[in-house]
Amino acid sequence: MIPLCVHSTYSPLGGLLTPREICEWAKANALETIALTDTNGLYGMQFFLEAAKEYGISPIIGSEVIWNKRRVVCLCTSTYSYSKLCILLTKVHMEEMSQDTFLQYLNSFLEEGILFSEDKGILSSLPNEGNLFYEVCPGFFTQKDYYWAHSRNIPLIASTRGYYLKETDHFYYQMIRAIDQNSTLSSTHLDYYNKKCRLYSPLELSRMFTPYPMALKNAQNVAKRCQYNWYTKKIIFPLYEGKSEEDCKMILHQKAQQGLLKRYTHKNELFKKSQKRLQYELSVICQKGFSSYFLVVEDIVKNSPRTCGRGSAASSLVSYLLEITHVDPIKHNLFFDRFLNPERVDPPDIDIDFPWDERDSILDYVFEKYKNHVAMVSNHNTLQGRSSIREVAKVYGISEQEINYVLNRFPRVELNQTWKNVVIHAQRIQGFFKTLSVHPGGVVITPNPISHYVPLQLTPKGLPVIQWEKRQAEKAGLVKIDLLGNRSLAVIRDTITAVNKNHNKCYRYQDLDPLEDDKTKKLLILGQTMGVFYIESPATRQLLQRMKTSEFENIVIASSIIRPAANQFSLEFVQRLHGKPFRHLHPLLKPVLDETYGIIVYQEQVTQVAMALANFSSTEGNNLRKVLDKKDEKKKLQDYKYQFYQGAFKKGISQNILDQIWDMILSFSGYSFCKAHSASYALVSYKSCYLKANYPAEFMAAVISNRGGYYSTFAYLDEARRMNIKILPPDVNKGLEDFVGQKDFIRTGLSQVKGLTQKGLQKLLNYRPYQSLEELLERTDISFEDAKVLVKSRCFSTLKDSTYVDQMWRVYAFFAKKRGHISNTHQALLPNMKEYNPKELIDYELDLLGGGVSFPEWALYRDALSIKGRVRAQDLRCFIGKEVVLFGLYVTSKKVRTSSGGPMMFCTFSDETDIFETVFFPGVYLSYQDLLQMESSFLIKGVVEETLGSIQVRVLKIKTVEPLFANRKNQQVV
Repeated sequence: MIPLCVHSTYSPLGGLLTPREICEWAKANALETIALTDTNGLYGMQFFLEAAKEYGISPIIGSEVIWNKRRVVCLCTSTYSYSKLCILLTKVHMEEMSQDTFLQYLNSFLEEGILFSEDKGILSSLPNEGNLFYEVCPGFFTQKDYYWAHSRNIPLIASTRGYYLKETDHFYYQMIRAIDQNSTLSSTHLDYYNKKCRLYSPLELSRMFTPYPMALKNAQNVAKRCQYNWYTKKIIFPLYEGKSEEDCKMILHQKAQQGLLKRYTHKNELFKKSQKRLQYELSVICQKGFSSYFLVVEDIVKNSPRTCGRGSAASSLVSYLLEITHVDPIKHNLFFDRFLNPERVDPPDIDIDFPWDERDSILDYVFEKYKNHVAMVSNHNTLQGRSSIREVAKVYGISEQEINYVLNRFPRVELNQTWKNVVIHAQRIQGFFKTLSVHPGGVVITPNPISHYVPLQLTPKGLPVIQWEKRQAEKAGLVKIDLLGNRSLAVIRDTITAVNKNHNKCYRYQDLDPLEDDKTKKLLILGQTMGVFYIESPATRQLLQRMKTSEFENIVIASSIIRPAANQFSLEFVQRLHGKPFRHLHPLLKPVLDETYGIIVYQEQVTQVAMALANFSSTEGNNLRKVLDKKDEKKKLQDYKYQFYQGAFKKGISQNILDQIWDMILSFSGYSFCKAHSASYALVSYKSCYLKANYPAEFMAAVISNRGGYYSTFAYLDEARRMNIKILPPDVNKGLEDFVGQKDFIRTGLSQVKGLTQKGLQKLLNYRPYQSLEELLERTDISFEDAKVLVKSRCFSTLKDSTYVDQMWRVYAFFAKKRGHISNTHQALLPNMKEYNPKELIDYELDLLGGGVSFPEWALYRDALSIKGRVRAQDLRCFIGKEVVLFGLYVTSKKVRTSSGGPMMFCTFSDETDIFETVFFPGVYLSYQDLLQMESSFLIKGVVEETLGSIQVRVLKIKTVEPLFANRKNQQVV
């Protein structure tokens, strides 16, 4: 007998078997087919199809639909019934339905689909025309039910309710149901899920259903009817304004030709190359049916003048001509076949960055224009690591306080037997699907209503989201467009706006071409790129210092080779960049790796190397590159390794050479970038760096206001101070909501004031300017609490006709009078009080502004700064190889593991002169890891080391230091 109702881990907290395990079980039991019917969804459908193909199983697609405590199982026999099921599931998730409406959708599905249930009310209400069955399940059926079905001429069908495999798994099933119901094990209500809900073998089922041979026969017949070729994949393109495919081809040709004349008018040298490349690209794009897709993306991009098209799409000349991307693929030798080629089967996507605060309006436009044809791609939230431990502990009835205590100390904490059981059981449910969330930017647009292709659900914001994550959507032929928010684009926008206003300029984002600017080049060479998009991390700044070059192509290499797995190659790259002689590992690599000094840096080079050395096809090379990114496909990677070695052996390439090349290929495991992506981001980096170099106040203010950089607000303020920019406190008359930069100063934004309500802030901005404190309080009607925090954070400086303590007294007097507690006469008699002492003002600033604004934080540590023999950060280059003592304010850190698995940390600190990098090797890190968690200020003893021009301190000892008012003197590192 064929199991027709089987649940996987993609029934949200409702099944213990993965789609692969289901297919493996079917194969082991000599079944030719099996169904997957996850509850209210097709969440795991594509994974099921993939596993079924691998095991030679014919898959049956369906779903157990539960609505308002009514339950039916729907099996698809065709694409038509599949579409009807998708629509039904969408309605279950997204609409309030009456029973009549629910029955209408079931009736529509029954036109071609198979439906069975034990719900007599549902079965009695649907037409019985050969597709409707009464479900007979072990433990859920009596002779009375048989007579009822027989009396209504509804045929029986033998079924299961397979949620797990072994009887002992019932405990784990009860556990995930308890997690889903947010209850404890003892109080979990299992409804119809009982101990009969396991996956029985065909032999067991045949014996169970011996009294009902027709039920077995009907199950076999239904299984045959549900055989369908689900593997005839067709790419599903969006429609561009209702145009036909031929019209889209013609429009795309026209737009591309117009873009060609615009982009290459003054570039005659590249014009001929671009014409030939355009002809090739258009032939591939039109052949693959991508014309409408390009036009739809161009239409979306036109809604913002500041975008960054990135990913492999930036290697397309057509993308460049349509201004979807902005890096010239001809000039920079970008490989179009990485994006699209005649052999490619899976659909590529186009990634577009918009300023982060403009993305919602872009999505509004897309969802309005393509209403009912568009949805977001989902992410599948699964039980992982600590989250699975937390959930299991809750069903054990352990208190939230105890759970937090143990998890905060895990794995160092000693566990009792209950907690040992929790950890063991949590491992069993690792990876189980729980809920959907929204992909950061993935959008799918379809020619017909999208609910015909995949079930939808609603996000908390009310946007529809498909039930598949990006990989499943790709396997189903849905073409994703990534519409992402990028804070650095907003930084550039806001900087340009401020510069145009303050300096009487007319800059536009799209016209900013800074590649030859000397000031920009200097910052890049020195690695002074804090705040600069994509190249501001400590590791990247060190790499820039080692490179000592600002050439665009080298910046592109730097932003790609910086990934962790390629560290060993980055140093070799720098040495070769500076003239170290090298030979390609094999002559066939020369045309592929010449531009990157014989090192594989970009994703497409993996493909090109496999093609050059082992005769891989373009598709095979691209698949190798994709498998490297997926930790769950180690077997496929071994298959590709064997193919790579065997193909290269035929060309006479030695094992030793191949081992070295394969090591470079393996550095792409995890995450990596194609050249087009790195080039796109490098252009944004250059624009950011140009603005920092030439308009530092406006730029740094924009970085802080958009709150998207690598470092904290106060680390950026210290960087601004190092650039001789004065930092001003917030002010009710002169300040804005966010930080504002103008020439040589930055004014702190009023939104930085903690405790100031958004309502109070808006009132302050709406009614100014103010001549006096009383006028402000009268006109704005801000609250007493808002007024107090404004005084303490010194926001009334332009109204300061008295001391800060007098201002506070006047605030109290104003509100006392307002409440009728004092008269005008009393209000005028202000007491003669001493001004707040410096410590109080500093404490207020630290508390209410989050850190030092009117002063740098290092100013609080003058005792530590004055220690005899202390070395300043800017002087470290003079002490290479020597042991030094430094003062350091914590800036940021990154914990990594050594090749042998030991923990270590790279940590960035700053003093009054500069920022500096340190490394804590395992022994030192383990000694001081608790201190480092304080993210405080330290005295640091270490050895200054130099690597290819960049300076780093190998830490030996550290000690925390107290600020000035703690009266700690003569600090020393012990």
